[in-house]
Amino acid sequence: MSRRVVATACISLAALLLALVLSSTVVDIAGRRQARNGVQTATSASATRTMKAPAWRPPRFSLANLFARDVPRPKPATGTRDIYNSEPRHPTWAPRMERAVTGVIARFDRTDFPGFKLTEIECRETTCRLEFEFPSSLRLKALDYGPRPASPAQVAFAQAGPFSLVSGEYGSPTIFHRDGVLTEREAYIIQFTEEDEIDPDTYAAWVDRKHQEMVARVAAGKPAIAPRPSAAAPSERE
Repeated sequence: MSRRVVATACISLAALLLALVLSSTVVDIAGRRQARNGVQTATSASATRTMKAPAWRPPRFSLANLFARDVPRPKPATGTRDIYNSEPRHPTWAPRMERAVTGVIARFDRTDFPGFKLTEIECRETTCRLEFEFPSSLRLKALDYGPRPASPAQVAFAQAGPFSLVSGEYGSPTIFHRDGVLTEREAYIIQFTEEDEIDPDTYAAWVDRKHQEMVARVAAGKPAIAPRPSAAAPSERE
């Protein structure tokens, strides 16, 4: 009797694994067809050019993927803009990370920077694109915070961040008039290269820890962010 029960259990388990493999294969084939039929396009928002995210493909079935956390693995810093443009949008991680980053940016005290706001955020797989708008007059106010902060976005990075250890400007600032006010739009790419940094559940705590380290380094007369051991710079202008 016990052998019959064991045999029945083995058959049921094999049937379950086969069903998972078949369903994963069907989803993968559908994703490949969508990627072939889709056309990568570029949309221009003033002077900022954003590449459409490639179609996301689910990982092939394996027991490791079945039990893995739904958080992407960090990538080496090899150029934030190129990585962002080539990444697909992760369907579950991206919206969670967008909420986490937006929550941290909301900590920035805008008392001295009225009109400064985050207008757009789009995360993909290990990177996010942030777009800010502010009156051009706030650039002069940013100079009160030192020679390096040339815009309110960089002041926000220093006061409420760092939002990431690897970041870069995405295109050139755009200047336009809105309701008679000279306004600027800036876009940045932030890339997550550490395990606690890329996890939406631990991101806020990671920012707090790195901010304290940054304050201590500045108090000691050192650069705000320690140089990375690799050749990639912690902040790059693109």
